[in-house]
Amino acid sequence: MSLLWSDRGEQQARSSLRQALSGLRKDLGEEGLSALQITDDALALDPARVIVEPASPGDVLLDGLHITDPAFEE
Repeated sequence: MSLLWSDRGEQQARSSLRQALSGLRKDLGEEGLSALQITDDALALDPARVIVEPASPGDVLLDGLHITDPAFEE
């Protein structure tokens, strides 16, 4: 968690993680959620339940993702 929320205490970072997972659950819906395995300490993706479309030429991985945390930048 320190890579994403290094400026926050442990409890606040965990709360932010819970919020992010809650949004992910909402966005994926029931069918998509079955691909995730979430426990108190880990988040895993079942590759057998995921279809990945090939990238188009010129696509940039994580294009548009902006994380301004110094620990992540390092």
